[in-house]
Amino acid sequence: MSTNKSELPTTRDVLSEHLYAAVKTLHPVSAGEVTGMLLEASDQEILNMLQDRHVLKERVDIADRVRNTKNPVYSEDTCTSSMELRSSSISGEREQLGEIVFQKVLAIESNSDLCAQITGMLLELDSSVISQLLTSEDDLMSAVDKARGEYLEQLNQSVQVEHTVEEIGEKLYATACRKYPDYADRITGMLLEIPMDNLIHLLDDSDELNRKIEMAVEVLCDKQS
Repeated sequence: MSTNKSELPTTRDVLSEHLYAAVKTLHPVSAGEVTGMLLEASDQEILNMLQDRHVLKERVDIADRVRNTKNPVYSEDTCTSSMELRSSSISGEREQLGEIVFQKVLAIESNSDLCAQITGMLLELDSSVISQLLTSEDDLMSAVDKARGEYLEQLNQSVQVEHTVEEIGEKLYATACRKYPDYADRITGMLLEIPMDNLIHLLDDSDELNRKIEMAVEVLCDKQS
């Protein structure tokens, strides 16, 4: 007897049923709505939830917070729950949330070092924004792209500054070495403590640079005497 393939349950259907049953044991009142939110995850992520009850509970808690944010119900119980949530968020929950965000970001950015930097930047956002990112793949991808761009720009600026300091140091050393080769290293180190903007101007004013070098030599000689 032939069987219509369309009548066979898909992997997603099976996972949905198991996920609903698992969520119902943790959150029976809103199991359907919470399960619907969790089903936005990939099949592998759902499998992880089903295999690790701790992970499932974390995801259920996050989904429930998002649900309450969208549909607030004010009562003594919910107010108490909200206060407890804020208290736990200040303590260990941030670390748990960080791990969840890291895994989500890692699915988008495969470089683990860059992923860690992006995760750190996202965790600086407001909790409600983070919850939204965890429930919207498009929003998360946009946030990751933005954070990646900002981090790489900061990194590029840092590299440029390092190159600038190195180049200035070489010029200072060459100038100091012409008059005081024995002290050139220490003179250069002392001059590099001057603010960057002043150093740049100093290189354009040979008289002032020589005066600074002489002052540095006097300090060094006083220390040796």
